[in-house]
Amino acid sequence: MSASKSIRFGVSILAVVWCVGSLFVPTTSHAQWVSAKHIKPNTLGSKKLALLIGISKFTSPQWSNIDYASNDVHKMAHVLRKLGKFDRIMLRTSQKNTTKQSLLQAVKRLREHVKVSLDTVVVYISSHGTISSPPGNKHRLRYIITSDTDQRITQTALPVQKLLKLLKTFRSKKVVLILATCYTYAPNSKAILHPGLKGNTTPTRSLRTRAMQILSAAARSQPAFESRTLRSDVYTHFFTECAKKLAKKGKRQITAIDIHVCALAPTREFVKKHKGTNQVPVVYSERGANYDIPLIQSKTTKRQLGYLRTASLSPATRYTIVRLGAKSAKPIDASAGELLALPPGRYRISQVDAQGKTIYDKTLNIQQDQIAEWSSEWTLDAQAGGWFSQKGGTQQLWGGYIGVHHSFFGLKLGVWSTQKTYLASPPSQQLYLELRGEAGFRNQWHSFSLFTGAYASLGVMWKHFLHPAQPTGAASVFNYGVTVTPGLWLSPTWGIHLQLDAGFTVLQLAELTNQFEWSARIGLYHRF
Repeated sequence: MSASKSIRFGVSILAVVWCVGSLFVPTTSHAQWVSAKHIKPNTLGSKKLALLIGISKFTSPQWSNIDYASNDVHKMAHVLRKLGKFDRIMLRTSQKNTTKQSLLQAVKRLREHVKVSLDTVVVYISSHGTISSPPGNKHRLRYIITSDTDQRITQTALPVQKLLKLLKTFRSKKVVLILATCYTYAPNSKAILHPGLKGNTTPTRSLRTRAMQILSAAARSQPAFESRTLRSDVYTHFFTECAKKLAKKGKRQITAIDIHVCALAPTREFVKKHKGTNQVPVVYSERGANYDIPLIQSKTTKRQLGYLRTASLSPATRYTIVRLGAKSAKPIDASAGELLALPPGRYRISQVDAQGKTIYDKTLNIQQDQIAEWSSEWTLDAQAGGWFSQKGGTQQLWGGYIGVHHSFFGLKLGVWSTQKTYLASPPSQQLYLELRGEAGFRNQWHSFSLFTGAYASLGVMWKHFLHPAQPTGAASVFNYGVTVTPGLWLSPTWGIHLQLDAGFTVLQLAELTNQFEWSARIGLYHRF
């Protein structure tokens, strides 16, 4: 064989090999369902983003409240933050930000943060579901009951098909939609029977799509439940518990399907035992069209991150975050109710309104594996305790304060009382009302806070208040001194504290007297 023929023969063999090999290479539109072990961890520049929605309360009395939708969201957020190291987690649980329009805006805002096809996106929804047929459409379609849904299902509920259509516009090819809802009615389930609906209540169209993985808490013709014992949606509880269990085993990558498969049996068994019916979680995804999407990676890529939690205020509230001391630091934007991953350091966070005008600036320190809270500077303060003072004619008065407190000052109304017996007459009630102001500074470290400052108050002491034999008398009282209040925050909005005062009372009797006094009170904070 001549050299030229040998070359032509070799080229032909290579061409045939290339053509045959190309048949086994997945294309963009028809990729094989690749096992997690073949998927590279998120590459540089890709992000992990989530929108978690829990709808508990509804404006229409037609829909019963869901007890644990908010718990479901926080369980999912904990797993995605702690184990998944997600970069941005958007939380929507209040009645204001779970309306149909607010949720559509949240999905569109999530889409703005998706920049590349390798971004991982998780959308989770815990709510009631129902089915209805739009006018002129014979198909029974799925709808999610939002906080403002009324009896006009097709106009006011969120169509699942519309949500899917919106998610298909994302740049990412790694989208997971988790639906902790159901559409087939059963007593005490998370499905609502549309008034007037007759016949079969099973949706007629499958959720199967080539654009994303859809994990459903129940099959198409089955109900889904939440549990008072678990204090959660049943599927969500076992999904999050399985994520923790698989992470402890040290698996290099844990995918959405891994967790779903792990949660399937315990969900089915729990519902069968406690509800006496079937609930089998399912995957709506076309094999050969989706990657098995990793949600949790091993610690081989150690990312030093802390988190900023923005306050759940109006959906229109925005935040701008700038790292202090960093060269050419670009501002990062966030919305109300987000967990945002940030490298450790000091940041200036600006709260801005819908027009972009700065409302308030705050500097926060982000620490590794910790959550820094952006929270309101205002708290409602209620206290009860005792004043150990001579101003009531006895050694102590009992009562409390109620008022509002800022990081730098507070204003409170106090009511105090004691009894004193004069000779053989009935006990005499001493009543003291005061208006108190405080000034100082409150620091907070994680869940611990400390306010130190000074106080001054002006009040009136009534002696023999409503006494049958003694005339009621009144005296003005002025108090001043120093105060310290250590507090422990049990949640972002609720905390307990102990307030200690030491100072003097100036009491107007026959002449002015200046007496030492001290006080100890326990109280409850509510941040609003």
